[in-house]
Amino acid sequence: RALSEDGKHLLENHPQKSLDLLKNLHGIHGVKEIIKQHHERFDGSGYPMGLKGQEILLGARIIGLVDDFYLMLRQRKFQTKDKRTQILNQLQFQAPVYDPAVLNAFFQLIEEKELIYMIKEEDITIKELSRGRSFEIPSNLNLESLVVARIMQYLEDLKLGGDFQFSLDYSLGEVIRNAIVHGNRYDERKKVLICVEKCQTKDQDRLEIRVRDQGQGMDIGAHNQFSESRRQLFDTVDALRNYVRELRNTEEKEKILPILSNLSDFKTKYYTDFNSFRSLEAEELSGGLGLLYVKKTFDEVIFKNIYESSHITGAEVIMRKNLENVHE
Repeated sequence: RALSEDGKHLLENHPQKSLDLLKNLHGIHGVKEIIKQHHERFDGSGYPMGLKGQEILLGARIIGLVDDFYLMLRQRKFQTKDKRTQILNQLQFQAPVYDPAVLNAFFQLIEEKELIYMIKEEDITIKELSRGRSFEIPSNLNLESLVVARIMQYLEDLKLGGDFQFSLDYSLGEVIRNAIVHGNRYDERKKVLICVEKCQTKDQDRLEIRVRDQGQGMDIGAHNQFSESRRQLFDTVDALRNYVRELRNTEEKEKILPILSNLSDFKTKYYTDFNSFRSLEAEELSGGLGLLYVKKTFDEVIFKNIYESSHITGAEVIMRKNLENVHE
């Protein structure tokens, strides 16, 4: 997405903003110069001064490459099974903007230190709990379907009905993806913990699933506000569409169709704005519809922030379902 002129100015001015924050620190002149130049590029295409080649400090050339690499590790478009190949190809494609010697050394470092995370079955850490089992994964989207499959296998003894199995599978994937994308921001050093508890007694047959990330938490109030209004909008458009579908009066239908069209367009814009609100890097208009599905699947869905010593250390989604009527 192209930046506006104001956005471009803010972006290109942020090295100077960083220097302003450090202006009262002394004895780090070399570090300040590296910070000032870390968006300069070897071919002269960088900013803010348009330096090129050896005019750029070596430290800035290194930081510039590492900064781009770290961004790629977290971008949605690279979260595929071919993640390693895609990132290496992208770095090679962008090679003119980097110092060739630095880039070659970095390629070697990627190989030696396995800096691009590749998923493995053993990446899922499974532990037994008193009433269930926990599953922990690094924040890699490719592990989402794998861990959901392991959870569904664990729940096989509950003999859940096919419809609920489908809903549960989908809902788990949605919540885990949210933890990876919006909670941990694809940071593979951070984990997603899924705790599954089966509460089966003579008087109770209930499933409780907790999904916890290690992100910066969430604005619970804003989420709840969006969640309720989103549900109402979705239900309204759906109800009107069903009403129009059942109308037999052609003249009446033609009057309502433009209203339905305008409302549908508004819904699309609403979802687009919601994606922007969540800083979601995606073209699809998800608009939180997945979470609506989650709320329809479970009897109770609770969102909460996790605190340690008054600091937010993540967010947790708690989902509970009475299993009385969902068995085969």
